[in-house]
Amino acid sequence: MDEPTERTDSEPELFWPPGQRPSDDEGIRLLCGHCHTRWLVHESMQGFRIRCRCLRWLDVPDRSKRPEPPPRIAPIEPVPAAPARVHGPAPEPAPEPDLRDAGLLERRRWINRSLIELFLMLSAIMTPYIVLFASFEGSRRALFMPVAALASGLLVMLTALLAGQHTYAAIRRCSSHYFVEGPLVTVLWVLAAFGLSSLVQGVGGGADDPLSSLRTELGVGWALFVIAICPAIFEEIAFRGLLQARLIMLFGRGQGLLITAAAFGLAHGVTIGLPLQMFLGLYLGWLRDRSGSLVPGMLVHFLYNGSIVLLT
Repeated sequence: MDEPTERTDSEPELFWPPGQRPSDDEGIRLLCGHCHTRWLVHESMQGFRIRCRCLRWLDVPDRSKRPEPPPRIAPIEPVPAAPARVHGPAPEPAPEPDLRDAGLLERRRWINRSLIELFLMLSAIMTPYIVLFASFEGSRRALFMPVAALASGLLVMLTALLAGQHTYAAIRRCSSHYFVEGPLVTVLWVLAAFGLSSLVQGVGGGADDPLSSLRTELGVGWALFVIAICPAIFEEIAFRGLLQARLIMLFGRGQGLLITAAAFGLAHGVTIGLPLQMFLGLYLGWLRDRSGSLVPGMLVHFLYNGSIVLLT
């Protein structure tokens, strides 16, 4: 992936509200010091903050206050023609405003939008499997399971594309230490899952495992495709890509992560494993928030589900 570069004067500005360019008399010009993005913000945002495409907050100055004189700074050295490679996440292109201090109507509009997007995402994930279970039984159901997984993934990608581009911009490079942390945490989660499974079997006397049946019917390769690969990619796009960004924008980081984790756990069914799924969702959201990328979470999701398939 190309490295981020400074913006030039020929590149367009970003506006707030999105897609509505304020007039020169009503607009306030801002420049992000991190990614050098130029903004033209409506004067009604004076005294508030907006979130830039690089996830930094920009304060919109209040014109009614007397501006302080700018500090004297040393001349800036010219940027070399071939700068050193910068390790870390690239700035996201989708601006996200801070709506915690927004008006009631604005917050209601975004909450309604988030609920609709959540409904569409859950429908995209579950509808192909509902059709599959209603149409087939036994070995034929297992035979068409990869088709349902692929259809579910395509619907998730289409819904994310219609909802906003930031879901795909988060599929990007990040610091390598997250790829070390993730697998180590996955080992602990797999041990916890098997410990919970052993406890349930000990209390209930044991039962047929649907994962074992699926692996027998499809083979290991297709079972990993259905249970590990597809959920790792498409569920991370849905929950940590789209839903988490919306909820953090509306409720702040802490509440946004908690609500996303709860939705992730409930989407996997109200079973005895619900707390484990919710805590896993909370960690995946925290990993996404710290790394700025969906890729480490996709790796953790794949390793966890794949381990369950292989070790069951």
